[in-house]
Amino acid sequence: MGLLEFVVLLFLGALFSTSFAFLRLATPEFGPASLVAVRVTTAAAILFTYVLVTGRALPDRRDWWKWLVVGITNSALPFFLFSFAELLITSSMASVINSATPFFGEILAATWLRQSLSWQKIGGLVTGLAGVILVVGWDQELHDLADYASALAALGGAASYAVGTLLVRRLFPNVASVTLAAGQLAGAAVIMAPVGLILHPSLNPGLVAWTSVLFLAVFPTALAFLVYFWLLERSGPLAAMTVAFLLPVFGVIWGSVFLDEPLGLVQIAGLIVILGSLTMVNELRWQALLPARTT
Repeated sequence: MGLLEFVVLLFLGALFSTSFAFLRLATPEFGPASLVAVRVTTAAAILFTYVLVTGRALPDRRDWWKWLVVGITNSALPFFLFSFAELLITSSMASVINSATPFFGEILAATWLRQSLSWQKIGGLVTGLAGVILVVGWDQELHDLADYASALAALGGAASYAVGTLLVRRLFPNVASVTLAAGQLAGAAVIMAPVGLILHPSLNPGLVAWTSVLFLAVFPTALAFLVYFWLLERSGPLAAMTVAFLLPVFGVIWGSVFLDEPLGLVQIAGLIVILGSLTMVNELRWQALLPARTT
């Protein structure tokens, strides 16, 4: 991974991390299914408009079943599971659980795709997990069966992201990132739109909830998937999935800046550890920072 891709990874982490806070604002009024339906349908419409305006390639309709598969595994299912989970668990807890995505990706890459992992990457993954624990601390606890079920749902969402990312590379190895983003979200919308209509709440959500779900659709969905698939195309699935390590970091930062939540030395140390782990996993080429030597 070069310097540009690493900077994009940091930006993507900041972008994706906003979703957890807005899920907490929107899900109680929309319900998980209706929220996901509005989110993916709006995001798909935005991306298809972008594709048409810029003259990019539209998703191939002959691959409709592939778009449904990646739409379910990489959007509809994890979006629903995290929305359901945040009815009970906090957004920071959800972001921590989401950081398990690279570990699921590592297991799948090694077993399913037969890819070998260097000791440096394995060490980076373990170090990243330690950093996540430092950032969030030990103050998040699960108290009853419903809390554990919600945490398990979030863990299922993290696993679904890992499966979906690998399926995208497997099913669409030569498709442009913009087309991938539009096709995947269209597949998710086809599945979730009718479900969302059926399960839409009888009492219309308020202004804050609608603003939150539209923000989710535009920024941590439409824009973020454009960036995510660009990074996936440039650096591979494991590198793209390590963005999950950054979500708790930026979640704590946003909480400190906007919600006056504590940010102590332990969290700062965790941030440094996580950034170090990302350079290990992604094998950042630090020589890219240095000017070429001439003789």
